[in-house]
Amino acid sequence: MDSHLRQLEDQSVYILREAYKHFDHLAMLWSMGKDSTALLWLTRKAFFGHVPFPLVHIDTSYKIPAMIEYRDRIAREWRLNLVIGQNKEALANGMNHTLGRVECCTALKTNGLKNLIAEKGYTGIILGVRADEEGTRAKERYFSPRDKHGDWDFREQPRSCGISSRPPSPRARTSGSIPCSTGQRSTSGNTSAPRTSRSSTSTSTRATGPATGAWAAPPARSRSSPRPRPWTRSSRSCEAPR
Repeated sequence: MDSHLRQLEDQSVYILREAYKHFDHLAMLWSMGKDSTALLWLTRKAFFGHVPFPLVHIDTSYKIPAMIEYRDRIAREWRLNLVIGQNKEALANGMNHTLGRVECCTALKTNGLKNLIAEKGYTGIILGVRADEEGTRAKERYFSPRDKHGDWDFREQPRSCGISSRPPSPRARTSGSIPCSTGQRSTSGNTSAPRTSRSSTSTSTRATGPATGAWAAPPARSRSSPRPRPWTRSSRSCEAPR
């Protein structure tokens, strides 16, 4: 494996393990897309073939049947603790993709996830995103806090130090330090791994990790300390109807 990719993978594995160590009620999002599936694979590598926390899928009812079949088959074969959430009230009231992407995704994805977090009491959510897909995502960190309403203020992001998801430039000045940033956008500190924050995919912990994407968790805490609040983030795309 390329040495830079190896660094990204190692960083992602480290972040996943740290998130699991410091969060009592951790879960990971899985949409069956490329980013979250890469994160799932990294998680299995981090925990020796086992995924020690629930895998959450927010079902909008508009995934194609083949994806649902794939989800259920992988969950059986890999013995995953699959938790399926759905905003049944919104669906019963006729919410669908024809009413507009933002309105539909907010109701079926964002609110569906918020409802599930409140029901299950998750204190941290790991997810995979790519920082180069959208400008706002580039501001994410390994640990990305949300408030009690699930809202995110990029100005309150924690300081980011880590491995850049981009290979080093031949012209770049070498040094023994790891780049850190506090600005609005940075190519450092995000890798493609779990999110807990950014990595090749981006690992961030909205309560977790590196570059496959994950939501980043709040500062490390001991298991005896008060439970942190959960964080959520809205998705920006809807699936085609089944």
